[in-house]
Amino acid sequence: MWHGPQPPQYPGVQRDRVQVPLHRDHHRGLSGPTRRERPIALVSLDSTASNGLIIWGSEAVQQLRRELTAIDTPAVEAVVVTGNTKSFGAGANLKEIRYAQLQDASEDYVWAGHETFAVLADMPVPTFSLVTGMALGGGMELALHSDYRLATSGKAQLGLPECHLGFFPGWGGVYLLPHLVGAKAAWM
Repeated sequence: MWHGPQPPQYPGVQRDRVQVPLHRDHHRGLSGPTRRERPIALVSLDSTASNGLIIWGSEAVQQLRRELTAIDTPAVEAVVVTGNTKSFGAGANLKEIRYAQLQDASEDYVWAGHETFAVLADMPVPTFSLVTGMALGGGMELALHSDYRLATSGKAQLGLPECHLGFFPGWGGVYLLPHLVGAKAAWM
């Protein structure tokens, strides 16, 4: 339970204190439980679609950017991004991509995703993606921009399937995935 002054509230961002089982004191080795002094910022992704899939359209990307930039990073221990039970992100909105191509605005669409995901990647605190469902395309690329990724076993589907549709993963997946897991594993 929080006993100090209440931390500022951010729309869509929840915080809580965490207890870490072991603390490494570099002078004395491991010691008992330690309480973190700052809360964790939790960004929960969800969908209004009936199937529960999170589709990364321009509105969702803008909303994520607003939520991430609203986090007062000096006041938090870490930032955790999590999806719903079905999806961390099922990819970009293909209809929006096609419309952007026809309007000669695809570069704007791609840069909006790059800039938003860069906010997460450039945070001065550790960032975590908790993948509880599929993370495909843009969802996978969002997870790759975190410092750490955790996925539920048996449920998580990870990948960049847009490659099979003739699209280039535009939000950093082509670079980030092979650098994280190696070229051979990224190809599979």
